Amino acid sequence: MTTKEKKFINNYICQSLNTPANSITVLNDGLYIAFCVLKFKVGTELFTEKSPKIIQGNSYKILYPSKAYDVDFTVYCYVSFTTSKIICHRESHISFTKCLILQGTIFNPSCRDYRYEISNYYGCKC
Repeated sequence: MTTKEKKFINNYICQSLNTPANSITVLNDGLYIAFCVLKFKVGTELFTEKSPKIIQGNSYKILYPSKAYDVDFTVYCYVSFTTSKIICHRESHISFTKCLILQGTIFNPSCRDYRYEISNYYGCKC
């Protein structure tokens, strides 16, 4: 999903100011369709980034500035064509880099932090 806001976030804040960027990567290994929403502030502005649908076997990475604060990240799964439920939620007063793995089914979805012990199974997607 390429939006004007996302281009602004990536081009202006991350590149023009030459500041390092943090990222959140979501790997969907679950039997459902997921999406994620990232909200954060830089200065006095609030930014919101929504991922496209993430189907099983795919991943999505969101870059955002390391100077971001009040970071709110939520992952959802669709339970029907129009209804979704929260799988996991992370919030922090400072920016962070994280890789999350989604697993389970539509009836029992789960989300966990990526660990190096399972890197052989998931390869280098994070």
